[in-house]
Amino acid sequence: MNFFSKLISKPKLLIPIVFSIILIILYLFFKESGEEKIPNGKEESKYEELDSQIKTDTEEKLDEKKEAKEIIKEKLDKKQIIKEKKKVIEPKKKNVQKLEKKTTKISEATQTISKLHQGLKKISGQNVGIYNTTKKLITETYDTEKMLKMIIGDSWKNLNNEIKKEIINVFEEYIAKNYIIRFSKIKNLQFSGLEEKKIGTYKTVKSNLILSDDEKVSISYLLSLKRQEWKIFDVLLAGSVSEIATKKSEFKSFIADGNINPLIDALKKKNKILIENY
Repeated sequence: MNFFSKLISKPKLLIPIVFSIILIILYLFFKESGEEKIPNGKEESKYEELDSQIKTDTEEKLDEKKEAKEIIKEKLDKKQIIKEKKKVIEPKKKNVQKLEKKTTKISEATQTISKLHQGLKKISGQNVGIYNTTKKLITETYDTEKMLKMIIGDSWKNLNNEIKKEIINVFEEYIAKNYIIRFSKIKNLQFSGLEEKKIGTYKTVKSNLILSDDEKVSISYLLSLKRQEWKIFDVLLAGSVSEIATKKSEFKSFIADGNINPLIDALKKKNKILIENY
């Protein structure tokens, strides 16, 4: 106590002592807080291993992403190649199809008339067992539906399918039997010339029916395209008399008020009278 009393009584000695004590305390405090814990060998090894693993995982993920991008790019490149091939192939196909269509249309009109003439020659001089072949010939070379549309007029569109089929069949029978009557009486039937001409969407084919050395009749066939085949829808004898105009006038009284049943009945009666033995 005497020591501290003396110190207090002597401020000059007290101040350096207190200051020294404060410095020692501060030194010890900062030394303790500033020290870092240095990991031992095992801990350091674990840290290095963990860091290496993290780097490896990151690199693997980057490689996977890179590989995925390359796969996607490869697929896109393949799709692009396929598209380019299609662009090249499709125009070629279209050009081929156009060429085929043009090729199929060439001279088909004259082929239809040639087929009709060959069939009519088979009728020449015969009168038995030729109806079925003649009926088939008419079905294959004539567009009887178009003919009936022109003959009947606006009433055609109001008819149901069954009625249409019935009158087409009856009308083809009518044409076939008239051909048989006309040409079965002519021996050594001959045709000359096939002159084809296009008029709008139609075609005409001019020919001559040779009746004798001194007599021939000019025939003009009018044809339209139906299901990629040229079919006859009108025949002009001597270049002026239209088959459609003749039939329209002949059938006019049977198709009044849009009812065609009287026409069907009339054609059936005519067919029965025309030829019963064919």
